[in-house]
Amino acid sequence: VALDYELPLERRQFILEDSNAKFLVIQPTLMNSIPWNEVPMIALTEEPNKKGILKAELTHVKVTSESNSYICYTSGSTGVPKGVVVPQKAVLRLVKNTNYYNVKPEDRFMTVVNFAFDTFTFEFWAAILNGASYHILEKEERLNLKNLSNFLVDKKITVIFFTVTLFNQLIEQYPTCISHMKCVLVGGEELSVYHMKKALEYLPKGLYNGYGPTENTAFSNIFPITEVSHKQNSIPLGKPIANSKCYVLDDFLQPLPIGVIGEIYLAGDGLATAYLNRPTLTAEKFIDNPFVPATKMYKSGDLGRWTKDGFLEYWGRIDNQVKIRGYRIECGEVEQVISAICKGKDAAVVPQVDKKGHKRLVAYYTDSKISIETIIKSLKEKLPSYMIPSAFMYLDELPKNANSKLDRKRLPKVEVAKSLGEMVAPKTNLQEQLFTVWSDVLGSSAFGIEDSFFDLGGDSILAVSLIGKLQREGIPLDPKMIFMYPTIQELSEAIEQGKNKIKRTRTEKDYLMKLSSGSQDKPRVYFLPPAGGTLMGYIELSRNLENVGDVYGLQGPGLFEDEVPQFLSYEQMLDIFEKAVKDHFRPGVDYFAGHSLGGHLAFGLTQRMEKRGIPAKGLLILDTVPNMYVEAEEKVEMSQEELKMLALVLGMGNMVGMQPDDFKNMDYESAKKIIIDKAREDATVKEFMNNEYLDKYLQIQMNHMLLSQMMELDTTPVHTKVTVFKTAFHNEDFENRFDEWNELAINSVHIIPAEGNHVTMIRRPHVVKLGNQIDALLQDLSMEILNEI
Repeated sequence: VALDYELPLERRQFILEDSNAKFLVIQPTLMNSIPWNEVPMIALTEEPNKKGILKAELTHVKVTSESNSYICYTSGSTGVPKGVVVPQKAVLRLVKNTNYYNVKPEDRFMTVVNFAFDTFTFEFWAAILNGASYHILEKEERLNLKNLSNFLVDKKITVIFFTVTLFNQLIEQYPTCISHMKCVLVGGEELSVYHMKKALEYLPKGLYNGYGPTENTAFSNIFPITEVSHKQNSIPLGKPIANSKCYVLDDFLQPLPIGVIGEIYLAGDGLATAYLNRPTLTAEKFIDNPFVPATKMYKSGDLGRWTKDGFLEYWGRIDNQVKIRGYRIECGEVEQVISAICKGKDAAVVPQVDKKGHKRLVAYYTDSKISIETIIKSLKEKLPSYMIPSAFMYLDELPKNANSKLDRKRLPKVEVAKSLGEMVAPKTNLQEQLFTVWSDVLGSSAFGIEDSFFDLGGDSILAVSLIGKLQREGIPLDPKMIFMYPTIQELSEAIEQGKNKIKRTRTEKDYLMKLSSGSQDKPRVYFLPPAGGTLMGYIELSRNLENVGDVYGLQGPGLFEDEVPQFLSYEQMLDIFEKAVKDHFRPGVDYFAGHSLGGHLAFGLTQRMEKRGIPAKGLLILDTVPNMYVEAEEKVEMSQEELKMLALVLGMGNMVGMQPDDFKNMDYESAKKIIIDKAREDATVKEFMNNEYLDKYLQIQMNHMLLSQMMELDTTPVHTKVTVFKTAFHNEDFENRFDEWNELAINSVHIIPAEGNHVTMIRRPHVVKLGNQIDALLQDLSMEILNEI
């Protein structure tokens, strides 16, 4: 089961429970942000049995072509998603011995859709099962059309599937990026004749219309597009792919003649087995095939007809299902959720096409006592973003026909991209420029600079268009900025700050900060940042080091005013810190040191310097073990807010000398204020401690908490002298891990007892003794004397 982590929590929990998942294989960076206790998690980069996550012995399972392969969840008209169970043979029929394209080992695939999207099955398994290569581009990069087009060309991608909207935008702006390809499949909704015609100029052979529901495994029919006449209004759906059947039938399941519209039924090896845990719906949709005994066919709900050339044409839907940006959506599901929010009052949801041909959902509701903002907020908690309507209209009652049923044709047109509050006009030239482009993309100017792009009906596809237009206007824009700063006011401020940032180019040397001054003929100490990236914890320690030269700290990237915290890998941080100390660090004289995560970074930097032939005099590790991984059964799952509060209290709270009990019954913002006030009592800290700094610290702290669970040190032993200062308050598992430092050092590692616990060892009064111990160590005193200090 592919589970999109961006889905609302309620929907993710439903999918986990409905599928009866036994394990959740997950990216390590997401492990601590998912509050599920019932399903054990396996980090994607880990060997399950290595760390005891998965203890059950694997048993041999006999697999046949009829065995289940995967479950794909789609929108359901009953208000909850439905799981489509797909057998092994359906995947094989899609990618092996096909009649539309013969995949070769030299082919190169990539995916531009969500991995939970059904066409991912085609791209991934077509590559894997045919010995071809599969290439990955991060989502943020895919949103930038220029980056996407460059990737397609640079990686020489030969086979790919595009949703219609994305393909159209790519052809409008970067059409040459498909010229080298061999197979470009486009689908998910009706194709644009104009864009297909233009695409043929750059790819005369290899362009296909791919049609098919999830229930028939990605593609049922394929149509090779080799020419498009000016008289055409649509692109045919083509003929069934190998080992597949397609019928156009009347209400009595009788085949209809050429040119007569009927319902499309699908059959063959691509057919799904059932809807998971939905026997009634399965029986309704997967019916006996009267043309092939003992087999089933799927009642698609699509209308179509055969042409005289034997191709299938699409003529709409029978029911209330639509496709938006390639996603299949049951309007009834959205209606049910809105109705529930409005305490059972009537609601209607329909697709609406704007002047530019962009299709979006609009909603009508009849509860006069609820605001649109409240409806949207509740919808975001229950539905994926692509299912949330772009506009809402209140009606006293919904229009009905003579049979007292909803008359969708009489629903009034809704103005999309309309402000929900006061429309604040642009105030600067940049805001005017942004407003003009937004109006063009959204097809409306009925909004202000404080309205969110996404609340106005914008989506990821329109964001791609917006970014492209802004870049052509000469406005520098990173794709993620639209999501981080969704209003014109916020975006304009971020862009202006970015311009100032360009004037003040930051280098790696900026992260090197002097904490205290000392004698130039004595060794310097360079402290690497602990979790959170801040050097605050080292300030008091540096004041208590007397027999040393200058003491420096390396601040973690992301804390400066002009920076945005990012998730950096262990190696990326080492790259930055190595450049920071270059030409400053004195080989054979100076020391690297670090507390907690800083100990791992100090070790990594020590390794690198040794490999460069410029080793440190020594390495000081403060109370950390080589492997910080916590066994699964020791984890306590918690919500994102609880995790933030924990990081705040145990991190910065402890750092400023406050205890967890000091924050009892306190909310996050109140706790922040108290910590800031306490921290600013220190004259040095006062210079940089503020609300923004603390927010950045917390984000980096949470990133580092995730990093510590996935990080693995390079096991190459160092020749540099290693000393570990260890407190006494550790659980048995961690206590035993301190000796593992010996495996990472050629010479024996000296472990020296330190006062206090993991946090208080670098605070008064314990930091005084720690300072004395380090002073003595740098004087090369014997271990016996050090242990007595």
